[in-house]
Amino acid sequence: MAETRVPREVANRQQSMRPEAWKPPELLPEPDKQPGFAYRWIRVATLNNADPRNLSAKLREGWEPVRIEEQPKFQLLVDPNSRF
Repeated sequence: MAETRVPREVANRQQSMRPEAWKPPELLPEPDKQPGFAYRWIRVATLNNADPRNLSAKLREGWEPVRIEEQPKFQLLVDPNSRF
């Protein structure tokens, strides 16, 4: 049998090393923080199916939808068919 092993002196470990610090990408943009307010993304639908139960629970917990005037950089993310 022929040996197919690469000699250690020839092998380059740098090619097979993983990236040192992987960070997950941000899926949702961060709102502009304002003193006295906490922001949280709330799911209103999943796979084009409305999720009123989740939304109702969050409203009962005291969360309120944010008007687009309060966070203008999210103007591009607005769904024209949504109530929120």
